[in-house]
Amino acid sequence: MPELALTIHPRPGQMRAVQDMARRAEEAGFTGVSTPEATMDSLIVSTLAATATKRIHISTAITNVYYRHPAICAPAVSHIHEVSGGRFILGLGTSHRLINGPRGIDMGAPISTMRNYVEQLHKFMPASGGPPIYLAALRKGMARLSGEVADGVLFNMVPLSRFPEAIAAVREGERKAKRGQHTRIASLLGACVSDDLEQAEAAGAAWAANDESAAIKAVDDPMVDELFIYGPRDRCLQRLDHWRSTGLELPIVSPRSLTGDVTQGFEDALKGLAPNASKQPATERKR
Repeated sequence: MPELALTIHPRPGQMRAVQDMARRAEEAGFTGVSTPEATMDSLIVSTLAATATKRIHISTAITNVYYRHPAICAPAVSHIHEVSGGRFILGLGTSHRLINGPRGIDMGAPISTMRNYVEQLHKFMPASGGPPIYLAALRKGMARLSGEVADGVLFNMVPLSRFPEAIAAVREGERKAKRGQHTRIASLLGACVSDDLEQAEAAGAAWAANDESAAIKAVDDPMVDELFIYGPRDRCLQRLDHWRSTGLELPIVSPRSLTGDVTQGFEDALKGLAPNASKQPATERKR
């Protein structure tokens, strides 16, 4: 069965919902859940998800390398990997200046910072070992670094038509490092599952523009199609297949609702994209 993961993003003050969300995703047939860090601690959320599930992989998308020293991060992720029974994937990223700047973080040179962070992380990792490491990449530089030093790459906001080119950068990094190891290809994919195609497309435009009203006007239909999965279940599944055909191995759906609410988006995606939905009687799917 093709892999398909779903991001978990509970509303503020509802962290207890994480375990239920992860459990339901597993029951629905998703192969993994992923936790962001914009407003949460990705490692704590991952621990909650791991203790509530038995089979699916748990990943972070992403864990910000500027937030934790490698000496602190290494044992923490090793413990999560152990608690999960080897199901944890550490997704590392540098985030953005708009996120890090207000927190007083000087990002310096992100690619050099990431390279050094991964090296130090391995240095401080306990003897018991740690999880696979995926690097978040928006551009070719970080994609190449993923091929050099990581177990996987986690793309975001890479257009469908440019995806083969992005993967080629990863393979270039592999050749440069002479690793002889396959770097797995994952990507966050924004999605809105709804029978209202026009409104779902509008939700995609808002997502692509980061909800900035002025920027939304500049997002045209082809751009939404390149970056976002939207519409009824069958259309969304078809678009996922298109992404997989380019070399994507692990799609991680980042859901939104028609109103932009990520928690409602989770419910919509859980019902609309559930791999087990086709195995359920029609009367159950209508509930």
